[in-house]
Amino acid sequence: MNDGDLKRIIGAWSAFAALLVVIGPGGWMQTTVLSVFVLVCPGTAWSRHLRMEHAMDTLAVGVGISVAVGALVAEILALTSWWHPAVAFALLVFVTVMGLALPVRQGQDRTPQTDQLDQTRT
Repeated sequence: MNDGDLKRIIGAWSAFAALLVVIGPGGWMQTTVLSVFVLVCPGTAWSRHLRMEHAMDTLAVGVGISVAVGALVAEILALTSWWHPAVAFALLVFVTVMGLALPVRQGQDRTPQTDQLDQTRT
């Protein structure tokens, strides 16, 4: 899975989650979609900038970042007495969109090549 595919998937899931918040049908579908959004999308939008070799690595780091960002947003809103689920969701969408909007830097991959490893051993 390349970066463009990941970007489209995160963008589509975020748009679907935002649509469900605006429509507000409630129920199991909204709960599932929003839970996946909160746990995956904000962090994965940013972890793709790390240019990891495997998509599952990007996703795993993205989930960790998402949990941290979600907790940070919730704590800031609670401590400032601005807590409301819609505000928290809007901030998470903002974080996700910023991660998707910034271009991934092109450049040399950070993983060493096997021929470089062989040269350092001799």
